[in-house]
Amino acid sequence: MAVRNFFPSIDPADPNQRWRKYGFFAALMGGVILVCLLAGLYAYGRATAVLFAAAVPCSLLLVVTAISCWLNYHVKAVLTAVLVSIYAVIWGFGYIEIVFLEMQIHALALYMFLPLIIVAIMNHKVAFALVPVQFGLVFHATSLYVEAYYSPEYLSGANVFYIASVSAAMSGLSFLMMAKVSMIREYSDRSLLNVIEVNKSLARTDHLTGLSNRRAFFEELNELWQEGESFVLAYLDLLRFKPVNDQYGHAAGDAILKELS
Repeated sequence: MAVRNFFPSIDPADPNQRWRKYGFFAALMGGVILVCLLAGLYAYGRATAVLFAAAVPCSLLLVVTAISCWLNYHVKAVLTAVLVSIYAVIWGFGYIEIVFLEMQIHALALYMFLPLIIVAIMNHKVAFALVPVQFGLVFHATSLYVEAYYSPEYLSGANVFYIASVSAAMSGLSFLMMAKVSMIREYSDRSLLNVIEVNKSLARTDHLTGLSNRRAFFEELNELWQEGESFVLAYLDLLRFKPVNDQYGHAAGDAILKELS
């Protein structure tokens, strides 16, 4: 309960607020994954200076995400930019280790699966654009990994190409599936929010005249009262309206109400 109260209230029916929820989740889980990853690799003696160097910009980017969500400042754009930046940091520092230093035995697994966590909450258009990028990067990294850790008897052009192709295809297809799931989620959220907005409008609107109903009137009046703003209240009464209903029927009375509205 204390953790929930620490964060500002988030209205799930507001699309911007939903992105704040995704951003808070990304910042929190990203920090947890980063700490666990560093601690695990350090415990097994596999942590490198490059890994710790990559953790610094990733940590700063997660902090930027949390601040953006807290201030409600362009959350969707900031979250997308942060996720793409973290993706670039992972592969950028990874290639420094792969090409210029000794490639670690766990490196390929990290570069294949860490981006899947990122793409899970990424904008689907950006995720689709990164599919061929992920395929190409994994293909090249796998080729270098095979050359570093497979026995010389097994190394041949065909074997290296086969292993690299399979690894890249699996990673690329996983990226594609996550992007598709993200697209379906965004479309579903949009449809749900449209339904919520329609229901809200119907609940606050008089079906005959299309004007705001009694519920909407008291809600708006309460908001103005709470904010302490001055307002003017006008009252309109229709004289001798009941005899019209009695003499000509409710259909005629409804027509008059529509015309007056």
